[in-house]
Amino acid sequence: MSLTDSDLRTWLRALPDELPQRDFGPGPDAVRSGARRRRARARAAGVVALVVLVAAGVGVPVGLHAAGGDGNSRVVSARPAVSTAGGFTLTWLPDGLTHSGDAAASRAGTSGFDWGLVDGAGRPLPPGQAARTPLRLLSLLAARTDPTKFGALFTATGGHANPSTVTVTVTWQPTYAMNIDALRANVTPQSLSGYGPVGVTADTVGGRPALVLRHDTATDQGDGLTAPAVPAAARYQLALLWVDATGVVLTVDLAGPSPPDVAVAHRIAGGIVLGTMPPLVGYTPPGVAPAPVDAVTAAAVTAAIDTAYTGGVPDDRWAAAVQDGPRLVAVRAKTRQLFPGLMATLQPAVDTLSRVDANTVRASVALAFSDPNVSIAAAPAGLRFAVTVVHTAAGWQVTRASYCANVDQLGVSALSLAC
Repeated sequence: MSLTDSDLRTWLRALPDELPQRDFGPGPDAVRSGARRRRARARAAGVVALVVLVAAGVGVPVGLHAAGGDGNSRVVSARPAVSTAGGFTLTWLPDGLTHSGDAAASRAGTSGFDWGLVDGAGRPLPPGQAARTPLRLLSLLAARTDPTKFGALFTATGGHANPSTVTVTVTWQPTYAMNIDALRANVTPQSLSGYGPVGVTADTVGGRPALVLRHDTATDQGDGLTAPAVPAAARYQLALLWVDATGVVLTVDLAGPSPPDVAVAHRIAGGIVLGTMPPLVGYTPPGVAPAPVDAVTAAAVTAAIDTAYTGGVPDDRWAAAVQDGPRLVAVRAKTRQLFPGLMATLQPAVDTLSRVDANTVRASVALAFSDPNVSIAAAPAGLRFAVTVVHTAAGWQVTRASYCANVDQLGVSALSLAC
């Protein structure tokens, strides 16, 4: 279909004053509702629950390293590796901890999933049993529940061990593409309702950006929910969160009678070995399990994305980086006329890469730009989207479908139809 100035004027006259904002995740109402459910069920029954929908992508083994430290407790000696029901292995844990339970998603009714402690067959624990083995995870403020999230809980005997509990979770195929900025953006006043102060600091794990959350449960404020008091042995909470290079989300939660040492969390993180995601009864994640991308391919794919999404790139170079690029140059030109600020300041950052097959790579990209006339510029964690890059006779190119999906986000029907 050809695109003319008359077409554009016709479509633009029908637009509202403000361009629509793309929904990249749960809205504020859903976040507040989810926060209320998590507090009520996690504190009263020891099970954190959240209804979620679909997911895409899967992780593979990664190498991690330890770093950092608060100096509040010593790093104790190692123990034999522990294989978990969630498909990952822990090669280091503090002495004195016993495997107390596993957490996973289970079907809730006909519309979604609950997440919490499960038995050996993957069934939710009865409320009474779950209450005796509470699962209180600070990391859930940022890394929310998901059908592909699995956890392993370890507890210490006695009231003086620090940490008194350790919980490790792996979300193999997050419903929404995650990066560390998105995790940080999940920690909002709505999600913190009823909590006392929660400290959030930047960190790294295995060269990947990470977050550390710290919290004293004695500062929590009542919000009308009936909940048992947190035991003194678990008063202080610490969570280490990060996203690996293929998009898998990992967390390490510690609790203790005094502030846990982040060095212990790093030591545990450094010993996580990812296997494969266990099968999910009644749920099959879409797509195929991605795999790490070699350095040569990663460089070529990143170069194609940079060329396709960086502002000011000449049309001939841009067309070579996008599938069917010569046919889309006119669409790009019209976009530049309508959104000159956007098109001049675009700056992509590739966060994760995962191989779909020999000729296909899927990327998670964060896009920065400065244009107050484009409402999506105000997204709190930046504009995040998935890009598929394929190997063609011309080399690695961003697919036409990916580029046109981004054009759709601008909300100009004439551009979308031309694409």
